Amino acid sequence: AELHFAATHDPLTRLRNRRALLDDLGQLLQERRPATFALLDVHGMRRFNDAHGHLAGDALLVDLAARLEAAILGHGHVYRLAGVQLCGLILSDPEAVVAAACKALSTADRAVGCRAVTVEIPREATTVAAVLRLADERLAGYGNVATAGA
Repeated sequence: AELHFAATHDPLTRLRNRRALLDDLGQLLQERRPATFALLDVHGMRRFNDAHGHLAGDALLVDLAARLEAAILGHGHVYRLAGVQLCGLILSDPEAVVAAACKALSTADRAVGCRAVTVEIPREATTVAAVLRLADERLAGYGNVATAGA
């Protein structure tokens, strides 16, 4: 059980990791179950790390991950892809959940915010690669927008 957890969870945030996302996303697509993939990009972390140090940045990321997990609880699962890029597989009420997720990842006192894009599965993409590619394209298209959804 410990080895499985270590293989499927991020050691810092304790969120599910990229491996778990790929497995879960593949399963959803195989079953053709409707869901929403939300790619959530936390911005402002570089400035925070520069001002407060990387240990403080790690602590902030752990706090944001816990807040994000609470926002999505009961509606899907949360993952840490890499760095400050988080995502969720949302199984119900996607618009409200994405809004709550961005709110959870935005802190005025620490000057951190969230950019979010979504992909409807399987309507907009039917393979894992297509889901991730479309989300990346949408995120790149938003540039410096503070909070956005597609």
